[in-house]
Amino acid sequence: MITISPLVSNQIKFLNNKNWLFLLDYRVLGESLEYEIPSMRKYENLLPWILEEQNILVNQYAKKLEYNFHNNLIIVETGEIAKKSLIERYIELNSEMPIDYFVDFIPHPELDVLEEQYNKLCFYRYSDFLKFNNKLLQKEFVSNTPEWKRCTSFDDITLLEDENQRYVKRMYWSGWFTVFEASLLGNSNEFKELFKDPKEWYIERYASWKEMSIQLLKEGQNNCIFWITQQFVKDRKEFYGAECLPLSILEKDAFLKNNLEKTIEELSNTLLKEYQGFRGIDFIYDKQGQRFFFLEANVRLTSMTIPTLLYNQNVEYSCFYEDQMISDLKGKDYKILSYDSTYDCYDVLIKK
Repeated sequence: MITISPLVSNQIKFLNNKNWLFLLDYRVLGESLEYEIPSMRKYENLLPWILEEQNILVNQYAKKLEYNFHNNLIIVETGEIAKKSLIERYIELNSEMPIDYFVDFIPHPELDVLEEQYNKLCFYRYSDFLKFNNKLLQKEFVSNTPEWKRCTSFDDITLLEDENQRYVKRMYWSGWFTVFEASLLGNSNEFKELFKDPKEWYIERYASWKEMSIQLLKEGQNNCIFWITQQFVKDRKEFYGAECLPLSILEKDAFLKNNLEKTIEELSNTLLKEYQGFRGIDFIYDKQGQRFFFLEANVRLTSMTIPTLLYNQNVEYSCFYEDQMISDLKGKDYKILSYDSTYDCYDVLIKK
């Protein structure tokens, strides 16, 4: 079943259980778990924006944020090693771990260890995360995607005839970290370092249509679309924010609504049949030409999940931007959602 409704967080059943421990760790979305990416720490402090009276793991920079709700915030210092996960740091401080159920919206491999060694239960296992977020598998089940093909060797890329219109993408991980323009790869040491197994990569044709996404929640058999956004993208690949759009768009545009529902059903009846929770679907859309392509499903809490849930509570703050300096925000009405101590910048909601 597919419904359309502007959800707010207190309507979501699994966000309300005082015997659970909630955490959010984005580290698995970078290029590699072995990389030091200090900016990933900022995401650890987002969950208190949508939870109330819950147990939540955060880091010390949560103290800089003015949350709407009261929660039991369990502060775990960031430490010097940026790649060390939130759950690893928690285990080091709390070997007894009185809580038995961990709600991990983006699972780190250490959470699977937690289940196996400490007999704890986790909301979302890392092994399932890899399966559900395999973009090659997703494309096998969705009929309406841009032209694409699997990589078998580096020659598949270097011999492209129309490389200016192609991306090379990795089947795992997120955002622009593992997305490359084919025409720029000859001088990219970063790509050569990552391109170790050709079977992990695919080539996709670029289309210059509007880049959009929807936010979904699956509870039981119901897939609820709770918001639609237009993405802000730099250099044709780098996400830096989005604008929340009225859900009424879907009721007024039958072509878009029908294509989204078809895509949701194709994934929900196959690859994501067992999945419960948040996910986003990225797509490109040409309204005038009546063209729609599915790009990928991010089967997790995404960068836009919390902003859209907050937008549903206060529709004035409709634009979300990442990595803003305070000087960028002069004269604007904004709310700070997270703080990046590495670059002294903020992720914010801005009143349009």
